[in-house]
Amino acid sequence: MKLTDFSSNKLIYTGIPADSKEALFAYISNSLNKSNIIPDIKTADSLRKDLLERENVNSTGLGNGIAIPHVSLPGLKKPLVIICRTEKPLEYNSLDSRPVDLFFFILGRTSHISEHLNILSRLAFLLKDKTFLSRLRTAKKQPEIWELFRDKDLNTP
Repeated sequence: MKLTDFSSNKLIYTGIPADSKEALFAYISNSLNKSNIIPDIKTADSLRKDLLERENVNSTGLGNGIAIPHVSLPGLKKPLVIICRTEKPLEYNSLDSRPVDLFFFILGRTSHISEHLNILSRLAFLLKDKTFLSRLRTAKKQPEIWELFRDKDLNTP
């Protein structure tokens, strides 16, 4: 499984001016809604609420400044991986209690749990590489982030 099958340059957001996870979730939900990326049956507000509910169950902050917020959506044709970098790290209740600046949202299909778990697993595996993370943090623009992500995904067994 390659994550680049579920992402694109259009699903990368940088310089997000959020000061909380709630503000970040609202920003991403609104951006996806305006771009007609999420199914019609989901509104930006309902996606934001779903993300917050999932986060309230258990933090998706893995540590090292990374979080993988994820939810399943009815009506999604294929899973999506959305890469986000905030202007400033956010307090996020991560496993290591450090703020988070790199977010990898996964929007999965409701009836495909194993697919969702495989995407989570692959992403967690790729994000163990500290050099890769450093390069993602210093990349200036969306195309550069996409190129780094694509190359890492395609060149990692």
